Amino acid sequence: MWKKYLKSFVVGSSLPVFYLFFNAVISYEKEGIIRYSFDKYAILAPLYFGIMTMFATVLGPLRESLFVTSLLSSLFIMTLIRTKKLYSYNNDYLWYRQYFRIFFGHMIAYNIIIYYILINIC
Repeated sequence: MWKKYLKSFVVGSSLPVFYLFFNAVISYEKEGIIRYSFDKYAILAPLYFGIMTMFATVLGPLRESLFVTSLLSSLFIMTLIRTKKLYSYNNDYLWYRQYFRIFFGHMIAYNIIIYYILINIC
């Protein structure tokens, strides 16, 4: 049973999953938008996605649990970046655009990339 969780953690923390997010954060860093260290992000993001993928594995049927996890994960990150003021946006339009990017990115990461790897490769 633990092998299933280990497999989901490894898939969730793999390069295909967080590559999309790393590229975004690198471009935000160049623009001077972010208020956090990329070095910390490079360590925490794969761990976060790995843990959340393990959480999805615990929930139940894979397709549905990944969908629910993508919703919860994007809501958590949206709340975190706004309450901790991790971006230097000064108007609501930029915040809403960032929320959309987070939502869309998490939907792709969990429901397409992670699902595909877990079903077809592992």
